Amino acid sequence: MRDQPPCCDRPLQEPDQYCSPETALSLAKAGYQRAAALTNFGTHIVGLGATCALASEPPKRGNHRAYVAAHSSSGARLLSIKLAKGSRSRWGEEQLVGQLLVK
Repeated sequence: MRDQPPCCDRPLQEPDQYCSPETALSLAKAGYQRAAALTNFGTHIVGLGATCALASEPPKRGNHRAYVAAHSSSGARLLSIKLAKGSRSRWGEEQLVGQLLVK
């Protein structure tokens, strides 16, 4: 994780685990706060955050998983998915998680 993601005015705290529900929610909240600072009051905005542990070379020991979060004025929502190892390529896993982001 970079010291200052492009969505943030200040650095995010280093997470205990990069691929976690808390990290996705934190990224979504930071995106929401940045969007709020850049838009007029009353504009409907949503911040999105996603973090994944997907197929890689060499193969991972842990589960393949992803967390996608959305943060708005009405609160936050989190989606999580556990992927079956070996059933998709890296590209296939990226496509699936990408669909979660746009739905």
